[in-house]
Amino acid sequence: MLVVDQPRTAGVGTRLRVTTRLAGAAVDELWFEVPRHVEDMVTRRSDPFAVALVLPAMRLGVDLHLHGVVTDELLLRLNHEYQHLHRSAFPQYRAITVTSDDVAPPEAAGPGVAAGFSGGVDSYALLHDYFLDEDCPPSLRVTHWLFNNVGSHGAGKADALFTRRLSDVRHALEPTRLPVIDVDSNVDAAYQLGRRHGHTAFLQTHTARNAAVAHLLAPGLGLWLYASSSHYRHMHVRPSSTSSPSESIGLQLLSTSSLQLRSVGGEYTRVDKTRVMADVPDAVNHLDVCIREEFDAPSTNCSACFKCLRTIYALELLGLAPPFFAAGTFDYRTYAEAKEDYEVTLLTPEAAPLEREIRQLAGEVGHSFSLRSRARAVLARMQAKVRRMVSLPIRPLRRR
Repeated sequence: MLVVDQPRTAGVGTRLRVTTRLAGAAVDELWFEVPRHVEDMVTRRSDPFAVALVLPAMRLGVDLHLHGVVTDELLLRLNHEYQHLHRSAFPQYRAITVTSDDVAPPEAAGPGVAAGFSGGVDSYALLHDYFLDEDCPPSLRVTHWLFNNVGSHGAGKADALFTRRLSDVRHALEPTRLPVIDVDSNVDAAYQLGRRHGHTAFLQTHTARNAAVAHLLAPGLGLWLYASSSHYRHMHVRPSSTSSPSESIGLQLLSTSSLQLRSVGGEYTRVDKTRVMADVPDAVNHLDVCIREEFDAPSTNCSACFKCLRTIYALELLGLAPPFFAAGTFDYRTYAEAKEDYEVTLLTPEAAPLEREIRQLAGEVGHSFSLRSRARAVLARMQAKVRRMVSLPIRPLRRR
């Protein structure tokens, strides 16, 4: 069994740390840390630890018990609906029982509306719709930005990368004049499950990790918005490599009647979001889509990873790329060297959904792929077909 002690709160300089000791986990304690000035927003319940640890417990196949108070609605959903949902997407997780010393009904809803912001295309679409758009009602308009360190910045040098990205995000969000709450945590260490169980990938668990932060700040929030990376047509509840396709349902199941967690932006394709992002003032100077932690390039983004290539290629097709090159957000020379390889990826039948959207855009704007790219794509398809044929099992001849 994974046992979680009663959370305790202590000031650490200008920061406030909420810590609990663990028994049966990969680490001895789990903590979240926030700026001290948001102390009134921090819950005294065990809800954030329940949300953060339910998936590691399911992956280990051990029950989870929390000392302290857990909101009754959340505990019920963690035991039933949420586990069924997650196991439908990731069958390797096992059903467990989640218990607590005490339960209580939801507290009164807080007045705030929070949203995470990473500086990527999804984030800028959220910024546009839920802050800049004049049609956005006050009940949905963002009042606080969150920037979380719960695993998306990788391991090893994650703290340094988190600090650098936080500085970039603060500069990007200065025009909004809203508070940016940076939330640090060692939650990623709780997902390091050892050789027997393997590493629980961030992509499989990012929804719950970030939702735990929302529950940490529940007393100050009534609504938490999560920028979706999937279009409605790509959402599903079936085996997947990431929790993104099922996150709109997952977040609803991690909500309570006083804290609503909502996935937003699913009505847009990635091409649509790219258009919206380019319309946000100053996005051209602060867009950050790169997945590489370190690279030697004169731009903000490496301009050669698949996320950079996807973004630049869409911007080019839309006629919106030049300002991003001029601002140094992307490096044209680096992109030009990698562009043909990306075109081959776009032209393969197995292209991912977001690449298929870009391929469709290319047809709509009358873009012609180079003869060399098309020839390489044909060769790649033939090679893939040969590999599949070679890998087929050889069936023994039957005697007649």
